[in-house]
Amino acid sequence: MWRVIKWLLILAFSAIASFAGDSAIDRATLKGLTALRVVVDSIPPELEQLGVAQDELQKQVTDRLREIGLAANDQTNDFLGVQVQSAQAGRSRKSPFAVTIVLAAYQLVTLNRDRGIRAVAPTWSADTIFIAQPRVLEGMVRGGLAQLVDHFAAAYRSVNPK
Repeated sequence: MWRVIKWLLILAFSAIASFAGDSAIDRATLKGLTALRVVVDSIPPELEQLGVAQDELQKQVTDRLREIGLAANDQTNDFLGVQVQSAQAGRSRKSPFAVTIVLAAYQLVTLNRDRGIRAVAPTWSADTIFIAQPRVLEGMVRGGLAQLVDHFAAAYRSVNPK
């Protein structure tokens, strides 16, 4: 069990260390967005073997964005990124997994000190961390991602009212 807790903390800190958050300033960066590309990072092989599929997660996020009025556009620089990381507590196939899911909006930004420098940077993010048994892992990942996308939808709507 301590191994799970150790990996959970490592996953949590690695996920949180390089991302924005969900403050009023972070939400303000979503104002005026009309389209986003959806990018799902590679899924760890041990999760793929348990049914977690990159293309299905991509479709799940894309469909939800359409529901809130954001077009999915593969040509834009702005994107919503999904990252799933995991660590299994033991060597048994029945050992639980510690999982972290990060959802982040990345946008093209310009530096104030030099307007000639532009980069894609995370401007909003949320994450979830949980422990799940292998038999329920796929559903937990899909459910966790759904909650994060709903959180993004609320953040988006807070600065883009209908």
